[in-house]
Amino acid sequence: MKTTMTTKKKTVLAALLATCLSVPAASVWAGTGSSLGKIQQAVDSNSPDAIMAEVERAEKLVCGGCGVILTNLIDHPDYRVREVAAWWIAKRPAMRTRIRNLMVERLTSANGVYARNAADILGAFMHPDAVAPISAALGRADLEPVARVAAVNALAFIGHKVALPTLAAATKDADAQVRRAAVAAIRELREVTVSADARSAISDSDAGVRLEAVQTVGFFKDAAARVALEGALRDGDARVRENAAWALGELGDRAAFTALAAARDGDASVVVRGIAAAAIRNLK
Repeated sequence: MKTTMTTKKKTVLAALLATCLSVPAASVWAGTGSSLGKIQQAVDSNSPDAIMAEVERAEKLVCGGCGVILTNLIDHPDYRVREVAAWWIAKRPAMRTRIRNLMVERLTSANGVYARNAADILGAFMHPDAVAPISAALGRADLEPVARVAAVNALAFIGHKVALPTLAAATKDADAQVRRAAVAAIRELREVTVSADARSAISDSDAGVRLEAVQTVGFFKDAAARVALEGALRDGDARVRENAAWALGELGDRAAFTALAAARDGDASVVVRGIAAAAIRNLK
């Protein structure tokens, strides 16, 4: 079953839009209308939606004291707030450079939540110059899984193809959450159209990794993944089987007919049977 790729880019932008739409039209300014006091008031409310809306209104605000407030938001517990703070900072080159250097330093020394936040901010800056320090951080044996997942997601957010070797290595990480994130991140890289590592992950021990793997090879329409996808039609997890059937339909290889027909006629899940039937109609 084809699923929409869920990225932090889309999630945060949607949240910002929803926040703006929920405010009376008379009080909405595109990037204007804020002040130091209003930003502080929003932060004091501890409402992520209020903070996001106010920072968005402060896009063009020239405010000496705002930098301190926005820098503190880098370590807010809500990712959306961290991301919108990074968005605001990124629009101010001198501040962006200072924060970028601070976050890189964190990645080389901090662990857990602070390293996670550093990866989030660097990813939100969306500049390829962060790929190297993020990749180096993923090479740290002591980096906790929460930070490793954030680092992988940051590489996906940046989307530069130079991150492919790092993400390929992360598909074999000891932690399943990291492997899942890595396999999903590969399909976010620009100019990358195939991944042998994503293909190999179809046989991972974790169902979540296998799910991301079949989605990724289906997204790429990776013809070399046909046999592995046919095997995934017998997976113990129905979601994996659903997406394997969809992916085989995306490949469109007539050689998959027998496997898809077996799923269409005999799978225990009515959803799998329906998707397999639809996939058969896509075969050439």
